[in-house]
Amino acid sequence: MNRFQCVADLQRRHGVKRLCSILGVSRSSFYYWRRTAADRAARQVADARLAARIRAVHQESDGTYGAPRITAELREENGVAVNHKRVARIMRASGIEGIRLRRRHRTTVSDPAAAKAPDLIGRDFTADRPNTKYVGDITYLPIEDGKFCYLATVIDLASRRLAGWAIADHMRADLVTDALTAAIRTRGSLAGSIMHTDHGAQYTSKIFAEACRSAGVRRSMSAVGSSADNALAESFNATFKRETLQGRKSWPTEREARLNAFRWLHRYNTRRRHSRLGQRSPIAFENALHRTPTTLQVFRRGDALVNRFQCVADLQRRHGVKRLCSILGVSRSSFYYWRRTAADRAARQVADARLASRIRAVHQESDGTYGAPRITAELREENGVAVNHKRVARIMRASGIEGIRLRRRHRTTVPDLAAAKAPDLIGRDFTAGQPNTKYVGDITYLPIEDGKFCYLATVIDLASRRLAGWAIADHMRADLVTDALTAAIRTRGSLAGSIMHTDHGAQYTSKIFADQVGRSRSGDQPGDAAELGPGSRGEPSPRAADTGTRPAAGTAGGGERRLAEEGP
Repeated sequence: MNRFQCVADLQRRHGVKRLCSILGVSRSSFYYWRRTAADRAARQVADARLAARIRAVHQESDGTYGAPRITAELREENGVAVNHKRVARIMRASGIEGIRLRRRHRTTVSDPAAAKAPDLIGRDFTADRPNTKYVGDITYLPIEDGKFCYLATVIDLASRRLAGWAIADHMRADLVTDALTAAIRTRGSLAGSIMHTDHGAQYTSKIFAEACRSAGVRRSMSAVGSSADNALAESFNATFKRETLQGRKSWPTEREARLNAFRWLHRYNTRRRHSRLGQRSPIAFENALHRTPTTLQVFRRGDALVNRFQCVADLQRRHGVKRLCSILGVSRSSFYYWRRTAADRAARQVADARLASRIRAVHQESDGTYGAPRITAELREENGVAVNHKRVARIMRASGIEGIRLRRRHRTTVPDLAAAKAPDLIGRDFTAGQPNTKYVGDITYLPIEDGKFCYLATVIDLASRRLAGWAIADHMRADLVTDALTAAIRTRGSLAGSIMHTDHGAQYTSKIFADQVGRSRSGDQPGDAAELGPGSRGEPSPRAADTGTRPAAGTAGGGERRLAEEGP
């Protein structure tokens, strides 16, 4: 209880003047406190609402955000200015705080005999544009049984983007070369850029020096024993462990350490706000560098782009609406209409933000494969409310959400001209009265970054579109399609009496496959993909929809991602 409250409670018995004199407060201050009681109550209610939102943002950040980042999140989310001191005060009162952690394990072990590179950075951890200067370092991930994993990183000094990283249970030179290779894949090329590291034996090794030379990267090294010369990388490592360990001393298992690291590193690039970048994520910062403003977005208010109407609204008291509209090339009637419909636009933006959140969730549930038509159908079925597909497409464009399309580039159907062909028993009728009567099969390729391929063979039921069997291998021999057929037999129990329709690829015209299928084979016309329908089209293509963990080459399975037998 404060002194003013004490005066209010006892004033009838002892009087305001006497109590204020005893408690050392002025009567004018007491009367002001009593007069503003309603305002204080309203502020407490507002603080309680803000505290709930602060707690939600803090939890969404995995308990890592402090007052500056939470303030930035609230400002962008609500579009309302909220003071960082108020956020800090409410966080202190609610016991909400970010996490800090210090470095405890030595990962820089120098090789005195190795050749050193000069310091090309000189503690200047800035860059005019991305892909010109990088820093790299190794940090440890402590495991409960006393073991360690090690994380090597490559960070862009312009955007603070984590361009490449690698995790291993060792600190050999392969760890840092893997991180550099990942950065090359991210950027396409690092030619002409500077790579600044410490004097650890991994970075002074011949293997890493050769990797940098091959990539056209100039090496730079800090002074021996000076962490300040590589301060940015050290700061990144401290932040990583502070926000992933969250006060713990170690991870329970290596698997959990790797999963937590992967999740945080992905979030760091795509979502985590960076104070150096104006509370934007590294990828958002890079996208802003390359984004061309629209014709209306040509003026700035602070760090934000505003349109011409907003510019008129901001400056009208100083220069007048007529003069500003004339200079900016907009009509006064349009400006007044824009101002009159501000509330409608705000409501529409709130509704669009809610819909964008749901669209993003549906898109993620589809493993990032759904486009506007399927997401629209999902929203209509889910909410029972009509939502226009054009609105969904517009919000997806604005949010950078898109489905995946991929054209066929690699030939998998190589016919054997001497092999016997089966007749076409389907005739482009890709329907069936009941399951387990008609199937189509095909082979597609799965491109690997190193230029190699894996191959997927499928067996699809035309009645239910169920993937009855499939197999993956690093070859296109006849064993691939027979494995897929065997998986379908295991799924169905028996395929006796059913039709198996395929193309004229050498695998399907082979004697091995013919012996397994028997007389129920059906073949399309050579070179006509339409004859294979769903088998060629894919629902959806595994190259367009990354289905997560894939089995090793040469294994077969009959499982499907959905339990219900349903169409695409």
